[in-house]
Amino acid sequence: MTNEELGALDYCYLTTKGRRSGSPHTIEIWFALRGEAVYLLAGGGDGSDWVKNVRSDPTVGLRLGDRDLICKARLVGDPEED
Repeated sequence: MTNEELGALDYCYLTTKGRRSGSPHTIEIWFALRGEAVYLLAGGGDGSDWVKNVRSDPTVGLRLGDRDLICKARLVGDPEED
């Protein structure tokens, strides 16, 4: 898939390592692409389990369409930061 096709998708799948269990935890989540960056919206803010898991271990799995990626996540709090 091209980046344009990926950007047209409604959601992706994020897999984090459970901060307590250590087991993989996968969620379906909305995303946006900007260049090579993938942005995910934490509807529950810092209270979202996936955000807490990323704080504990930033290595995540990301499935975008037919692409499976291993990535390093980082939390962005400032709207001007990218």
